[in-house]
Amino acid sequence: MKYLRWQGQYGQNLKKIGKWNAFWKGELIKNVGGQYSQDGEKQGEWKEIINKQSNSVESYEVGIYQNNKRIGIWKFCFVNKEICNGSYNEQGLKFGRWVELIIVKLFMRGSMIIIKKLVDGIFFIDQMGWISLRLCIFYLISLLIIKSGGGLYNENGLKFGNWIELIPFYGDFNQVIQFGNYKNDKKIGRWDIKYQKKGKQSYSKIGGGSYDEQGLKSGIWIELNDNFGDYAQILFVGQYQQNVKIGRWDIYQGTKIKNTSNKIGGGLYDKQGQKYGLWEEISNNFFNKALRLIQKQQEIRQMVFYNEKSIDVFILQYQENSGGGYYNEQGLKVGFWEDVSDIFQNYSQITYEGEYYDGKKVGSWNLIYFKEKIGGGYYNDQGLKNGKWIELGDNFKNNVQELENAEYKNGWKIGLQFERIAGFFDKFSFRFVKVYIQIQQ
Repeated sequence: MKYLRWQGQYGQNLKKIGKWNAFWKGELIKNVGGQYSQDGEKQGEWKEIINKQSNSVESYEVGIYQNNKRIGIWKFCFVNKEICNGSYNEQGLKFGRWVELIIVKLFMRGSMIIIKKLVDGIFFIDQMGWISLRLCIFYLISLLIIKSGGGLYNENGLKFGNWIELIPFYGDFNQVIQFGNYKNDKKIGRWDIKYQKKGKQSYSKIGGGSYDEQGLKSGIWIELNDNFGDYAQILFVGQYQQNVKIGRWDIYQGTKIKNTSNKIGGGLYDKQGQKYGLWEEISNNFFNKALRLIQKQQEIRQMVFYNEKSIDVFILQYQENSGGGYYNEQGLKVGFWEDVSDIFQNYSQITYEGEYYDGKKVGSWNLIYFKEKIGGGYYNDQGLKNGKWIELGDNFKNNVQELENAEYKNGWKIGLQFERIAGFFDKFSFRFVKVYIQIQQ
């Protein structure tokens, strides 16, 4: 979580002591955190953030620590509502019946996955629970439990035999499972990946490959992008040798390999699994980009790799060049760059312009919207925001573009007041027009 920061005191031997609080985008998150003892151990009631890879802080675990071990009942909460729980014994080990939340990369309000299992038993049943949430007032309106997979554990707690497992990014738009065999907790032999399109009952095979007796990937594999779903279908096809990618790997759009008609990128790996030569790669924010690829408006990275470090120019293509810059021989960004925003799309073309020094942003940076400067601020020599900034608000959307006027000191927001500036992009004058300014406490 790039916006999450913790604040508290350190005692002797640099161990955390006393009360520690969490901050999100420089602002205190109420009631999150807890107490450390003089020995640096968690004690008493704690509220902890579950998914630390997410870009939001809506899911929590709440319970009691004793000498740094969880004890008693722990609750799993989402938008301040308890959705599941389980118990720990005095040794901090799970026991009895548990209902657990699977944390996925793309944790969405529209869907969560719940696992029900008996921790001290050897028979394991996965179940998927869909929790539909009304986004405006965040309350539970339905719960449907269906069997979704599972398998067996032996007496040593190791997986064996046939298993059906959920892909980690399983969600409302990405209903993907994998199935195959375990031996002593290692995947062996053929494992296939199947995909259920939204609204369909059947699954279609779209990928997979083989594991050797050591549980390492081997031979030809077809793999999926992390946010695979109805609107972001990308396949990676190539060869593994003892779990290392080697040779040519190609990138395809869709759920089938159609010669070269849907091939959109790729490149070469050496025998050590390092990229080299010319590569065409998909940008990180691909959920929106997939829609543009369908419309033949391809957005890919063109980079030259040497020992996994880019030493040539990076060009991001979107109808015309929309960003780019240079990496040094250590793979760090240097010099002038135009970075593309994570929410860049056809109707929200946002970029950032400024200087990098050894991978850190320094000096003045501009916020650009449809090639017009609408905000920005200053980074100090440590790459931390300083002084007054105008940046994107949390509600920056296609119809109302909300900006936030804030002040920073060494990366932290200071002061109690900030401005929210709303506006819109006038497509006739090609300028950003401010509509109102509202002061908020």
